[in-house]
Amino acid sequence: MRICHNCGKDATDFDEFCIECGSPLPPIDEKDAVQMSCPSCGKEIKSEQKFCIHCGTQITKKENQKFNMKQWKTSTKILIIAAIILIISLIITHIILANKVDPERQFVLMNKHFTEENKEQFTNLFVFPENTIYTASSFYHYMDEDAWKSFAQDGIERAIQEYENIGYAEPIYDDYGNKIFTVQEEKYFLFYKKLKFQYHPIQVSAKTTSHAATVNIEGLNKEISTDTITIGNFVPGTYDYTLTLKDDYFEKDVEHKVEINGDGNNKHVVEIDLDKHITKLTSDIENATVYINGDNTKKTVAEIELLAAPLDGTVKIHAESKDNNETIKSETLLLTDENQHITFEQVQQQRKAEKEEKEKQQRIQNFYENYRDIARDTFYNFRNNYNLAVNYADFSYVDHYFINGSQLQRNYEQFVIDQMSFYFYYYDFISNDVLKISPYTENSLKLDSKEIFRFYSEEEGTWHYEREKRYVFQLIDGVLKIASIEDTKTVSKTRVY
Repeated sequence: MRICHNCGKDATDFDEFCIECGSPLPPIDEKDAVQMSCPSCGKEIKSEQKFCIHCGTQITKKENQKFNMKQWKTSTKILIIAAIILIISLIITHIILANKVDPERQFVLMNKHFTEENKEQFTNLFVFPENTIYTASSFYHYMDEDAWKSFAQDGIERAIQEYENIGYAEPIYDDYGNKIFTVQEEKYFLFYKKLKFQYHPIQVSAKTTSHAATVNIEGLNKEISTDTITIGNFVPGTYDYTLTLKDDYFEKDVEHKVEINGDGNNKHVVEIDLDKHITKLTSDIENATVYINGDNTKKTVAEIELLAAPLDGTVKIHAESKDNNETIKSETLLLTDENQHITFEQVQQQRKAEKEEKEKQQRIQNFYENYRDIARDTFYNFRNNYNLAVNYADFSYVDHYFINGSQLQRNYEQFVIDQMSFYFYYYDFISNDVLKISPYTENSLKLDSKEIFRFYSEEEGTWHYEREKRYVFQLIDGVLKIASIEDTKTVSKTRVY
């Protein structure tokens, strides 16, 4: 196909002059020549040829026009087919895009991926602000069955309906009162728009109960102390974090987990208890100097702080102190527990003796409290029966009050028998008073008494006695017996007549 340079009218390859203005047409460029078939032999020739180079048949203008018409019809068919394909493609694209931006379809996919535990696909249906820390696993764990059914599922469905009805949806809050989702419309493709489920993260801060440390959570390293430090924005869930602890002697990493939920204002403060990591040393001597693996720390047991000491038995601890200018050394212990005591053998022996003595004194006191009233009653009964024994010269009245076979028993028995040497005599026990009862041993106690009596005989006359005595009562086979009697003071001995 050629164009007239004078009037711009189209011309065929066989025209020599323009049919519109009669101007000569430019020659056909070899590269623009159209391929056609010879009507006689059927072999391929070029449209500008007037004779077939293969069989010599003349190519008329009419033959050329037939070819051009056929060529035009073919091109038209191609254009129509292309247009149909384009329209079908646009329809299919519209259906696909309309399906993708359909809120109901989005909600169905959420339920599907959640139920099938497709964590990545489920998480990708939500939009997270830049720098929000999360993983598909942590987000899915947060949206566990309870959370999804308690607020998220119903909240999202309600928000979709609100947006379709009024073009706006209220935010969605979790059970803690944190604003979790907002629903907004965003441009998706050309004139298509899609609902965006925007997640609102929790601002996480951290502080320690004591000391300083470094926390690493999801690649974020922060130095934390007793002051509250912002860590970053997180999706609620369970996260692993590493706590790096340091003291003057050791450094170690400790693995922990933290559950991030929020406080109702989209904030969460993680309070890390470092006190439980401190190895607390105590000692028999608190001002003793501590040695770690043989090195002098120049700190006392009361001063030293071990925050990062390994408790695997590789650390040796001992302490040293001065006693009368002599260095005493504790036993060496291996660190295996957060609470360990440094022992000094000399102090332990002393404390053991003190403890035993204290326990002994307590047993003495307990015995005293349990038997003092019994001792008082036993004393009164003994004195009453002893009055009978000496008056009747019959030791059987008091024989059972003494420890069987004791010298005291024999002495008193002999005294009672000796009363038979008097022709006529009489003892009158006027009063028997208990002055004091006091502890003595673990199975005995002391009783101080004041005894007043008169003795009459034809040979010696009448005498008045006042004496103070001390009795020791001892528990023998569950019964209090008199172990000893001694005069502590003779107040008076007076002849009456």
